[in-house]
Amino acid sequence: TEANGSNTDINITLKNVGSTSLETSYFIILINGTSKEFTCSNSYLYPENEVYFNVSSLVSTGQRRLKVVTDNGISDYFDFTIKLK
Repeated sequence: TEANGSNTDINITLKNVGSTSLETSYFIILINGTSKEFTCSNSYLYPENEVYFNVSSLVSTGQRRLKVVTDNGISDYFDFTIKLK
């Protein structure tokens, strides 16, 4: 995470450990169950490669749950906390 005024940006690194190429424009990023807009470093996530997502301007602090859903329905989640510096 990094501060953006009173908001926070988060940077997410994803690695494809499968054998299927995934189109990142069809991914869904949820934070606490709410879909968020994002930017991504590449249009495709190829097997054994990484891509970087950025979600900008999250408001407030506290516990969050990040869930990423791929274009073929595979998903994973991560819990994190945003703290004021």
